[in-house]
Amino acid sequence: MARMLVRHFLLGMMQAPEWAVAINLLNGPAYAFFWNSSVNYASRVAPEGYAATAQGLLISTTSLAGMASALLTGWLFDQVGATRLFFVMAFFCLTAFILFGSGSRYLARAPKETATE
Repeated sequence: MARMLVRHFLLGMMQAPEWAVAINLLNGPAYAFFWNSSVNYASRVAPEGYAATAQGLLISTTSLAGMASALLTGWLFDQVGATRLFFVMAFFCLTAFILFGSGSRYLARAPKETATE
């Protein structure tokens, strides 16, 4: 998420279109790290025996988010333009990064439930 945040911020700050190629080179590593960490995280938090279900939910959720965001960013592009659109995307990446980080820390400190028979 941090790499995606940097990429969107740099695209918003871009002064010449030629910079887009260099800036978008960040997308390869960001995409690979995002997918690897998403798959790993889904497998770790899934209940035993439900790892494949968790992977299916991950794919479904990201696909649905891609479809919805395509519509929303198209509308937003018409409303605010390309530069501000990238800043909005950077803001959402920052928000997701903060929410995931704080949620992960909270869950790591939360007391573990113990199974009773």
